Amino acid sequence: MQDLVEARLADLPAGQRLLMRVAAIAGADFDVGLAEAVSGRGVLELADDWRSLERQALFDERGIGHDLY
Repeated sequence: MQDLVEARLADLPAGQRLLMRVAAIAGADFDVGLAEAVSGRGVLELADDWRSLERQALFDERGIGHDLY
């Protein structure tokens, strides 16, 4: 299972991978402010990557949308 998750994440653009990593590490403390601080990008710059992760069912309003990461 880990190999499948790693392969799927490897195919993501760098900005999306960063969001996934930050959300995985932060857990319940993850929010857009933390994502901005860690990435050095503003909320508008994060929006496309965030929406793309939501469309792929990898993200929801709390960050990571499932327990596989």
